Amino acid sequence: MSGSLSKEQIDQYWKDGILFPFQAMETDEALSLVPRYVQLRNRMANWTKSMQLLKSYLVMPWVNEVVRNPRILEVVESLLGPNFFVWGASFFAKQPSSTKHVGWHQDLLYWGLEPDDGVLTAWLALTDAQAENGAMQIVPGSHRGELRYHSEIQDDDNMLMGDQNIPLTEEEKQNACIVELNPGQFSVHHSMSIHGSGPNLADRDRIGISINYISTHVVQKKDNGVDAAMLVQGVDAYNHFIHEAPAVSEFAPEGIAEYKRSIGMPSGLGTKEGVVHDIIQYDNIV
Repeated sequence: MSGSLSKEQIDQYWKDGILFPFQAMETDEALSLVPRYVQLRNRMANWTKSMQLLKSYLVMPWVNEVVRNPRILEVVESLLGPNFFVWGASFFAKQPSSTKHVGWHQDLLYWGLEPDDGVLTAWLALTDAQAENGAMQIVPGSHRGELRYHSEIQDDDNMLMGDQNIPLTEEEKQNACIVELNPGQFSVHHSMSIHGSGPNLADRDRIGISINYISTHVVQKKDNGVDAAMLVQGVDAYNHFIHEAPAVSEFAPEGIAEYKRSIGMPSGLGTKEGVVHDIIQYDNIV
């Protein structure tokens, strides 16, 4: 699959809540980003206590280029229309022989965004993502149901910040699809789709970036509607979100200031009862 979507592909997306694979870049280009990701992780590792690397497009130009990749934007436009933001982007990395996993969850449980059909995620593989090294899995068609109960049992290996996990039915376990991707390929999935991923049982890394796109008509229902996003295509006729400025140079003071402003909003790590989570380590954001 490549380029703008056909009617058949669009229909399949709305039926299954998942569509893949698409090619965003060549294999060599994707793999060349891995050492750059490692450098980025080393700089930002102590900015938050999250296992994810969040909103780095605000401080690193090459990540800003990735979330604006024309091949990804073409697919997003086919599903969301011509005007949309990047609401967030998170690197998910699992080291070889790692027990880290992502619990089964629905994104909109805690994102606060409405309507759900204006929100999707593109998952771009920088390394290969296969069953053995912890590729994403998804329950096709689950986006057409309601929000499900998510347990929050403490699990130090769960890469989700709230340790969320949906207890799946046996039928859902049988129907789950493994989203296997080669380096440079990406998938798109609906914001209500039940998805997760297992541990990396292989002898190689599994590194990808999850990019959240939202139509400009989407609204934020949390934190009195105050949130930030970066316009990447079209125009914003609604002004529901504070506009984020992309990184223009590596870790520029204005980029770091933008990161500090946005990371405590719902598109970053959010707030709890008006108080910014202590998971954000502001003193380390330099």
